[in-house]
Amino acid sequence: MDTKEVIIDENTMEMAKEYSIRSGMNLKDLLDSYTHFVTEGYKEFTKNVSPEVKAMQRRNRIALDLPADFDWKEEVGNEMYKKYTG
Repeated sequence: MDTKEVIIDENTMEMAKEYSIRSGMNLKDLLDSYTHFVTEGYKEFTKNVSPEVKAMQRRNRIALDLPADFDWKEEVGNEMYKKYTG
C-alpha cells in the first residue's frame, strides 16, 4: 500500500476523529470515503454540463493583467461609494 502524509490543522483533525468514532469508521476509511465522494461528485457534476454551457464557459473567460497589489475589495468599495453618493 502506498502511503502519503497529509497535514491537517489540529481543530479539523479533532473534529474528524470525533466523527469517525461516532460513525464507527476508522480515520483512514473516513478520509478515503470523503475524498472519493468529493472527487466523484465533481466528475459527475462536470459530466452532466451540456456542451453549450461548456462552450459559454470557454468563451467568457477573461484574462486580466492586474498589478500584484491590486485590492479588488477596495475597488468594489470605491465603485459602490461613487454609485450611492453621487
